[in-house]
Amino acid sequence: MPGVSEWEKARRWGQEHGDLVFVKNLVRPYIFINSYDAAVELFEKRGNNYSSRPQNTLIELEGWSQLPSQMAYGDEHRKSRQFLNRFFGPSSVTDFCELQTKVAHKLLFGLLTEPDRFEDFTRRSAGETIMMAAYGYEVSNEKDPYIALADRGVRSLSEAKGFSLVNLLPWSNLNDERLLLVRYLPEWVPGTGFHRLIKEGYKLSHAMVFEPYEATKKSMSDGTYISSVTSKLIEVNSTEDGNIADEPTIAKSAAIAYAAGADTTVSTLNTFILAMLLYPETQRRGQEELDRVIGKDILPTMEDKTNLPYINALCNEALRWQTVAPLGLAHCPTKDDVYNGYFIPAGITIYANIWAMQRDPLEYPEPEKFIPERWMPSDGKRTPLDVYKTQFGFGRRTCPGKHFAANSIFIDIASILAAFNIEMASDENGAQIIPVVDYVEGFVRHPKPFKCKITPRSDKITSTIKQAVEAIL
Repeated sequence: MPGVSEWEKARRWGQEHGDLVFVKNLVRPYIFINSYDAAVELFEKRGNNYSSRPQNTLIELEGWSQLPSQMAYGDEHRKSRQFLNRFFGPSSVTDFCELQTKVAHKLLFGLLTEPDRFEDFTRRSAGETIMMAAYGYEVSNEKDPYIALADRGVRSLSEAKGFSLVNLLPWSNLNDERLLLVRYLPEWVPGTGFHRLIKEGYKLSHAMVFEPYEATKKSMSDGTYISSVTSKLIEVNSTEDGNIADEPTIAKSAAIAYAAGADTTVSTLNTFILAMLLYPETQRRGQEELDRVIGKDILPTMEDKTNLPYINALCNEALRWQTVAPLGLAHCPTKDDVYNGYFIPAGITIYANIWAMQRDPLEYPEPEKFIPERWMPSDGKRTPLDVYKTQFGFGRRTCPGKHFAANSIFIDIASILAAFNIEMASDENGAQIIPVVDYVEGFVRHPKPFKCKITPRSDKITSTIKQAVEAIL
């Protein structure tokens, strides 16, 4: 296995060997699914068999398995999805539109005042949106402790999901043998960096699940809380004796929204800004549509979404061009199965190679290029496969927050384009600094830091942004 970009290696294997690629790393077997059709067949049509998660030693020992996204398929996972779907389903997610629009305006104000810090502001924006929705918590600034906690936690989870020695070894006794290894194998032995990962990961996973949850409970007892997913779940599940039914599941459900929402949207927004630098004609076309449909120097609203097909195409392409989570979350069959003559044993780790699916040249011609027009086909051509379908998972493990994420991505991208021009920065000699498409690899990919110049499109839009933020404050 390569040390990084396993998804690209698996894509190349797929080109040589077919849609399903079987790999044995040491003694641990894996299957990579490189085609959309195969993923739908297994994870959706046969979802009753492929909806669990495989054994992962580090995730279990670090406590990440308590998050609903990492849970084995069962009663607690189903209860968690019921909680989340109640608030983040397509019919309910509109309740957050006002919040998402206000946070987008704060993002614009940050870009207006300190444009060089755009990466800080996109992170704050994503964190602020999900923290208010999940916990009713108002983020103080881009260095807010809960945003920092989510950032560290996602990095820790990403490390735990990797192809480490501990995860590759076969364990006959899942609890005793692994605990003995952690307790008694000296830390000076090469390859035992997992000691640090486990200690840090356990603290982070516990903090991410319970610290913001307990803060919400305290604000409710003080009478100072702002209505949120967590507060509503507590109210609905409170009993007459003062207890809270399913309290651990409530805390875990809010935590997965917090963990996912605080990181993945950031990657997409920064990818969008990178694309605007490298493909300026797409920026101009997006701004032309905004000026024509809603007018110049006007900030868009969520109601404009259906009337802005090119902006929606930009959002789709930002998700497709540089996949946020290239391998998604692993699936695991609970029973032996056969697909197209291939035997698939129970318990094997299966990855849907989203990277390969979103770079299928038959579905997306010239996949390495950023081409929003592919989502607006003409001359009788069909629209490509829905990128939200691949990006947010399959079957019973589809991310429940995908509609919330889609709205956040839309309002942020539309607002940035309506308000600003994004151009290449210049060095001390006046030469343009052309950014390189280079990413920090992990479960969630992020563009490596790059420079750009972000300037307001007019004096009037500057005034509009300030007025919008003054109205919020």
